[in-house]
Amino acid sequence: MLRRSLTLPILCVLLIGCTGGETSLNSATGKASYKDQPMTGGTIILNPKGNDTITAVKPSGLISEDGSFAVSTNNKLGAPAGKYIATFTWNGPKKAAVASKGMGGEGEDRTSRAGGILPENYTNSKLSTIEIEIQSGSNSIPPINLK
Repeated sequence: MLRRSLTLPILCVLLIGCTGGETSLNSATGKASYKDQPMTGGTIILNPKGNDTITAVKPSGLISEDGSFAVSTNNKLGAPAGKYIATFTWNGPKKAAVASKGMGGEGEDRTSRAGGILPENYTNSKLSTIEIEIQSGSNSIPPINLK
């Protein structure tokens, strides 16, 4: 009887201890464009500043048709508070990606490079100068227009 009565409290303490370590997420939305055109279908990736390890949590967001995005972390909307370096992937407008291959197979395949058509200073966290700070609460990231 004593064994059964101790098992439940110990189990509760273990479960509470395991779930209490979750990082709170803060909403983060914005707009991204390249040469004044929305980067439809592209991705913004927030790389934690000062932590470029492969295991670092990197919030990201899919860029919609109008250039807007909402950042999520591990399939949950939002990002942990902190400073980030933004990088992007984008294969260009759909018609440009198709046209680049051409009907006869001529031209560069714009999807073959990592990051798509964007210059490396927008796709590499070691070269990007786009800094974003996520604060507790709701964050509206100023519009980002890559040149």
